[in-house]
Amino acid sequence: IRTTTFVSGGYLPKDRYGKVENGMIHVADWYATFCEMNGIDAEDTKAKAAGLPPIDGYNVWDLVTGINETSQAAGLPPI
Repeated sequence: IRTTTFVSGGYLPKDRYGKVENGMIHVADWYATFCEMNGIDAEDTKAKAAGLPPIDGYNVWDLVTGINETSQAAGLPPI
């Protein structure tokens, strides 16, 4: 399943305006990405103390900005 999303605002480099990104990005990746962009630790210490697994997301900002051409999920098998 593919969906459409968009990114806008002053953080996005001008050379990425109007570009199409075909890399794999999951909704959980946005949380990790926004935390990293704002200098916030994405780890949920209360959940960790309760024995729950860590967040399931990657910082995808390098993919969005064009620094990397592939996402961290590129090696995962298709679902």
